[in-house]
Amino acid sequence: MNHSSFIKPGVLYGIRTVGSYNLQATYYFGRSKTQALRNLAGEATEERRSAQKEILRSRCKRNGLHAPRDVFLWVGVEDVESAWDRFKQRLRWSPDVEQVQELGDNWFTSTLSSDNFPVWCRATATALFDAPRVQQVGRHAVIEGPVSSEYAAALLLGALQLPKEDAVKQGQ
Repeated sequence: MNHSSFIKPGVLYGIRTVGSYNLQATYYFGRSKTQALRNLAGEATEERRSAQKEILRSRCKRNGLHAPRDVFLWVGVEDVESAWDRFKQRLRWSPDVEQVQELGDNWFTSTLSSDNFPVWCRATATALFDAPRVQQVGRHAVIEGPVSSEYAAALLLGALQLPKEDAVKQGQ
């Protein structure tokens, strides 16, 4: 058995819960290999968000105070465990995010507003899983390919830092 035997596609998701912790919004992040959850990945529409909330309540037992108030992250990935480790690492090392061990390993709060934190999470997921290639041309970074306005804004505002392996230096 080799490593490729353990690579499974799946979905990473992030929700803002109904409950709060120390008067701060609480966020739960999870992952699943279930086909039913993977089928709901794609463009975020109101209908799809409702279906995502419902499947989290019914299949993932997200009820009561930890029921989803809002689903803000739902990303299909090819290797769910590797993607989960990379995303969770970014959450843990962000100065604006605090892990709430009292609630569990997947629970977080943030000093960012409840409007800005989901934007940061989506931009981080885009940078990790859908990041366009960046080339260094002189003193300027040039992004190849189409990017979302959310990703570009986060990059410009410094909310994201591209991994060094993503930057490709060209001759100077």
